[in-house]
Amino acid sequence: MKVLGIVAEYDPFHLGHQMMLQEAKQAFEEEPAVVVAMSGSFTQRGSAAICPPAARAEMAIRGGADLVLEIPVQFSTAAAETFARGGVGVLAATGLVDTLCFGSESGDLHQMRRMAETIDTPEFRTALREGLARGLPFASVRQRALEQVLDGELRLTGGANDLLGTEYLRCLPEEMEVLPIRRRDDGHGGAQSATRVRQLLKQGAWDCAAQLLPDTTVELLRQQQAKGCCPADLRWAERAIFYRLRQMSAEQIAALPDCKEGLEHRIMQAAAQTGSLSEFYDAIKSKRYAHARVRRIVLRAFLGIDTLPEKPAYLGVLGANERGLGLLKQMKRTAALPVITKPAHGKKLTGAALEQYLCTRRADDLWGLCVEQVRPAGECWQSTPVLPHRH
Repeated sequence: MKVLGIVAEYDPFHLGHQMMLQEAKQAFEEEPAVVVAMSGSFTQRGSAAICPPAARAEMAIRGGADLVLEIPVQFSTAAAETFARGGVGVLAATGLVDTLCFGSESGDLHQMRRMAETIDTPEFRTALREGLARGLPFASVRQRALEQVLDGELRLTGGANDLLGTEYLRCLPEEMEVLPIRRRDDGHGGAQSATRVRQLLKQGAWDCAAQLLPDTTVELLRQQQAKGCCPADLRWAERAIFYRLRQMSAEQIAALPDCKEGLEHRIMQAAAQTGSLSEFYDAIKSKRYAHARVRRIVLRAFLGIDTLPEKPAYLGVLGANERGLGLLKQMKRTAALPVITKPAHGKKLTGAALEQYLCTRRADDLWGLCVEQVRPAGECWQSTPVLPHRH
């Protein structure tokens, strides 16, 4: 049996995600099993996920996934390279996933492989360093460095999914195959759908958002809304975030991952002079510092993430269907990392695994400040994975 692996945020699971799963399955004669490595309470954009991980895992299972595993928060809130390393690391550690599937603007696997190979060359690093020294933004410097080293061979235009796919390839185990799926942008589940859905939900335009979502996702979002848990937004936790930033020294901020080039001073000044996150980000905005980078640094300060691990150290189960339970049974033999099916079992972890697990659970507690109706701390320890009902 083929086992597909997908790295995702599903924030939330929309029609584009559903179409990608269907297309991926249709690439094989026999329907493959699908394992998803999914972000938890916070995402790579430096934002709070729209609703809790358990609800988003259930959306994925109802949409065609079989097993959903957790990406530890240190990876899920990081830039593309570390995010990819965390997601692929989770999938590889199952010992079952044989094919990585991901969305791509181009679908051009050859070009993405060439980019992945080039990024690890001395020539690319030199070109990147020279561009950054001129104070240019990282994304444009990276693209120019690739074009310079590949000398006209590069045909990709730096789409976010192609770049993320390139990072997946850089950390992909040799034995794992790759299946890129061409992303659509037709207004019904395309590349911008998740952003649009979140905007609509936060504006209260639920009927408009529903046009981009499967019925099961709408149902689960409504359930979370009734609990006061959707839509989550960092703005509900603004004062807590500013409290944290104003308590930190320049040295402490500078020690946060990806905080370089004196950015800590701009952060301290903006935190002292602004009263909302939107004002704060506008005060720091420049060509040199991408908004996403600043948001991730601020989120790490809020969550207390001061180091980025090399690889995941546990496999946390967020949900499974009957087929997924069969995969979990196999993982007792194949998994390279401890498999946690109940939060309480996570307390028995040791070393790096325990550190990653506790950091992720603390993030869950802080996510509870990012909703209109504040959630009690400790709820994550009572939660259980989404599993099939058995009568």
